[in-house]
Amino acid sequence: AEGWKGPWRMGKRCPGGPPVMSVAAHPEESLSGQEPPRDRALVDHEKVISCPHLGASTREAQSRCGEEIAIQFVDMVKGRSLAGVVNAQALTSAFSPHTKPWIGLAEALGALMQAWAGSPKGTIQVVTQGTSLKNSGTCLSPAVIVGLLKEASHRADVNLVNAKLLEKEAGLHVTTSHNPAAPEEQGGAECLLTVALAGAPYQAVGLVQSTAPMLHALNGAVFRPEVPLRRGLPLLLFRAQPSNPTMLPTMIGLLAEARVQLLSYQTSVVSDGETWHVMAISSLLPSL
Repeated sequence: AEGWKGPWRMGKRCPGGPPVMSVAAHPEESLSGQEPPRDRALVDHEKVISCPHLGASTREAQSRCGEEIAIQFVDMVKGRSLAGVVNAQALTSAFSPHTKPWIGLAEALGALMQAWAGSPKGTIQVVTQGTSLKNSGTCLSPAVIVGLLKEASHRADVNLVNAKLLEKEAGLHVTTSHNPAAPEEQGGAECLLTVALAGAPYQAVGLVQSTAPMLHALNGAVFRPEVPLRRGLPLLLFRAQPSNPTMLPTMIGLLAEARVQLLSYQTSVVSDGETWHVMAISSLLPSL
């Protein structure tokens, strides 16, 4: 930035932070006939964040505003806080120590629903339960959309800010509601998050233990203990008769043929005469 000439105002380097600068151009009408600069070297620099005109009337005020914006960016990157955001409630809530793990759970349940229901279309119901989640539906639903769309559409760019904008484009309608009743017989869980596909037999219920997202139930079949939903850990889920003695050896043999390791194995309680089986495996595998 040294020696830069042109109608640009730059914020100061953030104290104790990386070399992030917020940059704003003068409005075109204030250039007094001078053509706007065409050299974008500074604007395109990876350490420069371009912002709209800051609107400050003096050089000192412009510098102060630029520094404040730069500090906000640094705080966001370091996970300390997020100030000044007006169009991303989910992103703001992601910095709350209480809400952050629930956002991770919501994304995990969305990804599970996408794999289970096969890129579902229609209405996705997001239901919170428990006092502390009473007002969290609006920030958890974008995270569910992220989980649904990131793998299904191979959109690596879907995030908490643009998820609601991409929802309709993907043929989805996400609704949120809150169940005021306290969870019962849930192993001491104070809150639950349910993601379901309306009019179809797909319902996943999760909870947070400490800060870890856990799968609690599938279509009413409860897991005891709950199944960890760790990012990057593939899960193989299927239903089978609980009294089938050949099922487990057969599955282990199939995994061995695919050179995939079985890391853990859990089953649900019996529901409609069958149990859900969840295998954590070492890597993704083709259809069995």
